[in-house]
Amino acid sequence: MKKRVLGYSLLLSFFFLLIATKSSPLYVLNDWGDANTFFTMGKGMMNGLVPYRDLFEQKGPILYFLYGIGYLLSHQSFFGIFILEVLAFTLVLVFFYKILKLYHYENSFYLSAPIFLMLILTMRSFFHGGSVEEFSLPLIMISLYHVLFLLKEDRYQNAKIYYLIDGILAGMILWMKYTLLGFWIGYGLLFLILFIKNKNWKKLFSFLLCYLGGMILVTLPVLLYFGYHHALGDLWHTYFYLNIFLYHAESMAQNSLLTKIGIIYYLLLVNFKNHLFYTIGLGLGIIFLFRDKSLSKKKWAFPLLFLLLYFFAYLGCVSYRYYFLIMAPFLVFGMLEIIHYGEKHQLIKNAMLIFLLPLTFLGVYALNDNISSLTLKKEDYAQYLFLEEINKVENPSILYYGGIDAGFYLTADILPREKYFSKININYAVYPDNLDAQRQAIQEGKVDFVIFRKEEGDMVEDSYLSNLLEKYQLVTSHTQKYEIWDVTYFLYKLRET
Repeated sequence: MKKRVLGYSLLLSFFFLLIATKSSPLYVLNDWGDANTFFTMGKGMMNGLVPYRDLFEQKGPILYFLYGIGYLLSHQSFFGIFILEVLAFTLVLVFFYKILKLYHYENSFYLSAPIFLMLILTMRSFFHGGSVEEFSLPLIMISLYHVLFLLKEDRYQNAKIYYLIDGILAGMILWMKYTLLGFWIGYGLLFLILFIKNKNWKKLFSFLLCYLGGMILVTLPVLLYFGYHHALGDLWHTYFYLNIFLYHAESMAQNSLLTKIGIIYYLLLVNFKNHLFYTIGLGLGIIFLFRDKSLSKKKWAFPLLFLLLYFFAYLGCVSYRYYFLIMAPFLVFGMLEIIHYGEKHQLIKNAMLIFLLPLTFLGVYALNDNISSLTLKKEDYAQYLFLEEINKVENPSILYYGGIDAGFYLTADILPREKYFSKININYAVYPDNLDAQRQAIQEGKVDFVIFRKEEGDMVEDSYLSNLLEKYQLVTSHTQKYEIWDVTYFLYKLRET
């Protein structure tokens, strides 16, 4: 691969992400609860705390390890995460180039890469920055390239190294967020079907050995880590049992199988409506696949991969805004169709060069939802304003109560002393342990400061505040914008006895 492709991909990713992600140094703070919770888990991991046993959150340990690397690069900011995001999108673009090269369109890479990157970064599902879906994109792009490479000219017959690599990628996803495994489930089914159809049992066994072997290579260090720390039970209970049986338990229990399928299909239509450019790109991609003769009769592989990736991502019949970002790599087929016509019609290619290329950077600026936070300063955030009071206490401790931490542990550079350092999105009725443990810590006065958030129009339950007011007194509060809402943060200090 040419060094200039790598360099160009790195530069594009760096400059586009400077304005697209709140992890960028141009933003004062990434105040997204999920990203800050991952950061705290990674920070804890790098300071000897064990996920699930010592700190509670329900994503996978490899995600926390990535955030731990980000923490090592920058203790009190998301700059380290920004670097990891840049590297992730650099990989996305490098494998975009490799896909173009498969179709002899590599000369169009320098023109089309900014457009491809803009389309992803302006998706409605890309916001804040640092989601597990975002860090999964390069893994899907790599495996998507491998599928295309292996199906063209039937290279899949002898491809052990590819199966091993894709097994490793699947293993990484297994231990980041296993509901995103749909693509690799489809990958396994695809090659199982091809080998069984050809009755090539020896190569089928070789495929399974390499593919599953790759997943095991990733899984073994994870199990050894938790085994060494006597936390395998915590790993099972939190990452598997809690996610499978309690997360979205109500929506799963109340709906029949047909209803669940209907909900998942409805959510797909809603996402198509909310992602207009993506929907157009996907339509162009379908045209490309129908027209592409090099795949012969194996075109069905890509609808299979798309649908299984989507189905498993939405299996809980619940849609958070960032979920759909995982589908972004399939835009590559729409780009191939655009490039196909650009190569044939010089006028289109010139129009892309003159009009589209200069506008891609401006497009990210105009269409990305994070831009409204670009002008905010430290004095606009409670996360920084509260530090004046918190730092008055020697070796202070804080607890973010009743919600998902928005960056208070980050800005204060504090490691939580409580396992349940924030509250995840699980209904209290099915999992009371999280909130009950926080209330107990408050009743016993175990932390110096408690931080509580109230959104505009919220009716705060007495059960949240009654025990808090017994032990703690309100010191200060601050109202600020979070996404489209006005939210007020309250800082409570332990009463002197």
